[in-house]
Amino acid sequence: FFKNKKVFSRRTEVNRNSFKMSEEGEKMTYSIEYAKSSRSTCKLSKEKIEKGEIRIGKQGPNEDYLSWYKVLPFFQMLARMRKKDLRLKSTDELAGFDDLKEEDQTQIEKYISDFYDEAIDWPPQLEKKRKKSSDGDDDADPDAKKSRVQQIRKSDLPPVSDETQECPGMDDLKKLAASLVTRIRERGLQLPEDDDAARKRIGSLIMTNKNGDTVDVAAVIKAADAEFKLKQSIECDHPQNQTLALAFLELGAFCADEKDYMKANAYKKVANRIAEQTEPITSGKEAQKLKDIGKSSAEKIDEFLTTGTIAKLQSYKQGT
Repeated sequence: FFKNKKVFSRRTEVNRNSFKMSEEGEKMTYSIEYAKSSRSTCKLSKEKIEKGEIRIGKQGPNEDYLSWYKVLPFFQMLARMRKKDLRLKSTDELAGFDDLKEEDQTQIEKYISDFYDEAIDWPPQLEKKRKKSSDGDDDADPDAKKSRVQQIRKSDLPPVSDETQECPGMDDLKKLAASLVTRIRERGLQLPEDDDAARKRIGSLIMTNKNGDTVDVAAVIKAADAEFKLKQSIECDHPQNQTLALAFLELGAFCADEKDYMKANAYKKVANRIAEQTEPITSGKEAQKLKDIGKSSAEKIDEFLTTGTIAKLQSYKQGT
């Protein structure tokens, strides 16, 4: 009996150690593929996953097999996960992603981006009962917590009409570059802040679209539309907070370009909290009392208030 007790004790100790390791090294595994048959069922919606349909699998640290989901229910499941650090953050974590068709890769990348974008209401929430107010109407206002970020898309830019210009000399090219810098900025594109740097960038597009002495101005503008980002815009309740909120919005945009959607969303939340304030923000310590603003963001706020910029943002802009 005592011998068996000793064995039981040893096994218990092993199990405890295993549990500890799984907590410390907790990791979620994700996989994506086209279903090879129609035998699997979506774990959330309970619908059949048809053969050839995209399915996404999730395997937890203490699970022996993948649980399969249809695409929309998968993101609805992600939204309900309590441990946010275990959520799928980018396609790099999706085994099998490279085997998808190009159009399906693009769609999944967009879904992940939209999932972490506070300004986009996606995925749609699962159906659930909503509380009623005393007069019988739903008391939840879906627009009550709207993002302050102004969503502008390149598809909304005004069309470019055919236009050419003769530039026989270097002075003519310089004048055209200066003129186009102004026009392209007015379109809402984010050229380098330094005018000389902006003229050089536009100058290279001019030379690419120059045939003899003739510059295809329309082609230059279209090339600029494709190359440069749109300026970020956010509505602030106090005008003195505008540049600070924009700085965090730009940080979020650069993080989204790197597919670091969690960090991008975090910076957008900071920008929105700043935009909601009716008084000027005067210190990071003060701002840290607000929801969604942690120590790191508070330090960046102090840096901006002291220097007028954020080193990390400048590093992104300069490509360093």
